[in-house]
Amino acid sequence: MFNELKKGLNSALNITVEVGKAVGTHIVNKKIAPFCKITGSHLFQEGNFQEAEKYYDQVIAAEPYNPNAYYNKGACLMNQQKYKEAIYYIDRALGIEPNHNLAKKAKETILEAIRKGQVKM
Repeated sequence: MFNELKKGLNSALNITVEVGKAVGTHIVNKKIAPFCKITGSHLFQEGNFQEAEKYYDQVIAAEPYNPNAYYNKGACLMNQQKYKEAIYYIDRALGIEPNHNLAKKAKETILEAIRKGQVKM
């Protein structure tokens, strides 16, 4: 069932992107944002962080004041060891919701690993 949902959602995303290219803009389809959240979460749980990122990008575009969307994208980047980009999105989440506990913890984890020399930016 998830694969059918993902196939339909991908089709809708592709149509949105193609229409956006045709008119020279990025068209945001707010109606598919909830499905993008679910699909992104499922892909994240499967460890498919790069693919999940695409869905979180759609959520960010549709809901630019949603701190969870920025945190989720940051978590995807963090799991791909793209720490500089991850910090950017995590900071965006914290800018919207300063007490976002998961974002605070993720940022602390990255900064601590950098301080210890375990990762490089």
